Amino acid sequence: MNKESSLEREFITVIDKTLPAGLTGCVGVWTVYEPETDYRPAQYVYASRYSVKALEEIRAFETRFLVFNVWGRHVQTLSSSVIADVAAGATRQCASQWMLYDENEACEYYASIAYLATVRTASGHVFETNIAPILAEAKKFSSKFSADDLAPTPRPK
Repeated sequence: MNKESSLEREFITVIDKTLPAGLTGCVGVWTVYEPETDYRPAQYVYASRYSVKALEEIRAFETRFLVFNVWGRHVQTLSSSVIADVAAGATRQCASQWMLYDENEACEYYASIAYLATVRTASGHVFETNIAPILAEAKKFSSKFSADDLAPTPRPK
């Protein structure tokens, strides 16, 4: 998309080292065009492939992606929960997709910030990320970004 522009999409990954798991490498979201099938019309989707390494035995984790457009506006917060046992020291490969609202959103998409939001350990303890560094990164794109924007965005009805 946008072949006439020299802008390159930005991917930022925020790591909270106090969590019992973490994203590995730089994680981002892409826009992908999916052609029409017998079951659905053609559509654009956000897609991401990422890895989570467990530092202790975990049972579930939630990864979030903050999406910003080329104008610096927060478009939405994407969320992906994985409910699966991951042994201490093991890495879980993940792939997620989310529908886009429209083609303009796909064209205007510019940057994403990825972070591990919540982790549930084998002992049942639930850890939540420290939001301060995430807010600091998000405010570099949008000065109006607030802690309320970290919540996953509901789909329109």
